[in-house]
Amino acid sequence: MGKVCYKIKDVAAILEVPVTTLRWWESEIESFSPQRTPSGQRRYTPEDLETARKIKALLKERGLSIEAAARQLRESVPPRRRPRCRDANDAVKLLGRLGEIVKDNPKALLMIESVEKYLKQNLM
Repeated sequence: MGKVCYKIKDVAAILEVPVTTLRWWESEIESFSPQRTPSGQRRYTPEDLETARKIKALLKERGLSIEAAARQLRESVPPRRRPRCRDANDAVKLLGRLGEIVKDNPKALLMIESVEKYLKQNLM
């Protein structure tokens, strides 16, 4: 089984580019934004690594500018879908979905249930 997340230095080594190049790509290409830990360290998923490979190919092999590469990625890679939370009902639905994700974590489930209860009693 492969790694779930990579550090920036690992991605740089895999792609044979400097760490600063990855940071530059992030600043210029909206669809390339790895998650960060609470301490601010970047964590690249396998999908982020694949996007970085595409960026490198567009820039180095096809000779595109960073703007053209960003445009190409926008057209070919759907943006990450963020759940919308417009009201208390949406919040309860999202908490239900989150509960499915963390169903094996009793502490997280208790926290979710507590927030759901508060929302239902006070905002619905």
